[in-house]
Amino acid sequence: MLLRNCRQFKSVTPHALRARFARHEGGAIAPIFAASITVLVLAVAIAMELGRWVIAQNHLQMSLDAAVLSGASQLRANPADEGGAMKAARRVYALNMSKSPFSDDVVGPVDFEINGTMVKAVGQPRLQTILSDVVKRASLPLASDSKASFGIGGGTFEVALMLDVTDSMSGTAITALKSAATKLVETTLSSANSRNRIALVPFADGVRLTRELQDKAIGVRPAWQNGYHVTSCVSERGGNDAYTDAAPGPGKYLLPVRIKYSARHTVGVCSLGDEDIVVPLTNNKQKLVDVIDGLQVGGHTAGHLGTAWAWYTLSPKWKGFWGDSAADALPYENTGVRKVAILMTDGHFNRQFDEDGFKTKRTTDAVNGTSDDQTLALCRNMKAAGIEIYTVGFDLSDDARETIRQCASSADHAYEPESGEELVRVYETIGQTWQTLYLAE
Repeated sequence: MLLRNCRQFKSVTPHALRARFARHEGGAIAPIFAASITVLVLAVAIAMELGRWVIAQNHLQMSLDAAVLSGASQLRANPADEGGAMKAARRVYALNMSKSPFSDDVVGPVDFEINGTMVKAVGQPRLQTILSDVVKRASLPLASDSKASFGIGGGTFEVALMLDVTDSMSGTAITALKSAATKLVETTLSSANSRNRIALVPFADGVRLTRELQDKAIGVRPAWQNGYHVTSCVSERGGNDAYTDAAPGPGKYLLPVRIKYSARHTVGVCSLGDEDIVVPLTNNKQKLVDVIDGLQVGGHTAGHLGTAWAWYTLSPKWKGFWGDSAADALPYENTGVRKVAILMTDGHFNRQFDEDGFKTKRTTDAVNGTSDDQTLALCRNMKAAGIEIYTVGFDLSDDARETIRQCASSADHAYEPESGEELVRVYETIGQTWQTLYLAE
């Protein structure tokens, strides 16, 4: 009713009012009243338009915020589909603006643009006035500044990727794993100055280190003797620290994987290729992608070794071991750090080692028990130390699933993809659980 009266009042201008009162001969008060009513009419008109502007601006801002968040959400789910993100933003904007009481009076172009992970509103919308003759303006400008983005939130991330590169991963499986791991790296290190870091732990029936790091891990390197030789891979360690993250040292060194030559066969050969080397924590995205791309397959599945070294890369107790302070893990007690291990395998953990560092199928010869049992002990202690564990069991048999499920931090942390496409989606899903949508300033 008030708006209709205002629209009817639109034709009564201050000039007309002054003219009427100027012709009135009722006394000297008439000119003063005419001037006062002019000011009053102008004040009411300005108040009316200001009230309309505030309501329209608030509704516009809410519509834009909802639109850019919807677009960013769509972009996060499918970074390659910018067209889908634009469509989602436009749809949500139109839907919300249709509910505005002044939707017909808001004019001017509004659209959206995408820059990396950001969706931004662009345009110059204006609100048409209803008392333009009084306020002397046909329209008033509206602000259209709204942008949303997504990224890793919740503090600094330290992530260890345990990657199964055994024989059974050959063909399409290793191709899918490379694609999945690369996408996770790109997601986690999306910012050039990211404080997040990732470590790579390829494993088979051993874990391969540089010569310098292996010497630190095993202590004194045994010489060739009686047909035995040390390879470039490491295996387990016994004693009280078999399932802890204690740094190597006297009584805490790891065993090397050894070679035994005979006329019939070679035992203990390190099956990992030159490229299948442990990479400690780094935010060098290109280095990580290059190592992932060069992964080679071969050997059997000693999953407990990959699990242990994933922990070691995240452990502050190994500070100084890596030879580069930039690779040292932050303290456990640092509440701003989120330590995550993603343990990936496609098979039953079926290789363990005897007291001399030779791999064996026979559990009676294993110095620390079966690979499954060792893995479970390591996982329990990792979780107790505050490490969040995701497990990815790719196309597993029934007898291999139990270990993977028990290792995960929760049922929601355990994934069991059955195809290469599902494997890639799993890593995308894990990366997205770390990302937060937010309105950018």
